[in-house]
Amino acid sequence: MKLLKDRILVKKLAKKENKTESGIFTGGKLKSDNDFEVLIIGNEVKNIKVGDTVRKFEYANPIEIEYEGKKCFILSESADIEFV
Repeated sequence: MKLLKDRILVKKLAKKENKTESGIFTGGKLKSDNDFEVLIIGNEVKNIKVGDTVRKFEYANPIEIEYEGKKCFILSESADIEFV
């Protein structure tokens, strides 16, 4: 798949809870519902590389697609995301 301009293909990161074997939660970083991993970048993307974690703005409107059997989203680098 090739993306044009400043588009990026992302997949949602699973929430990660840091908990000990005895059930105590530690002060680890919890993933937000809006945290995504970058899978593919477009030809005009400047500040992101594949594998980066980005956070979608609350009111961004991503394009939902299925890629390699997984639910993914297409976002714009300039309008839809911030770095985590």
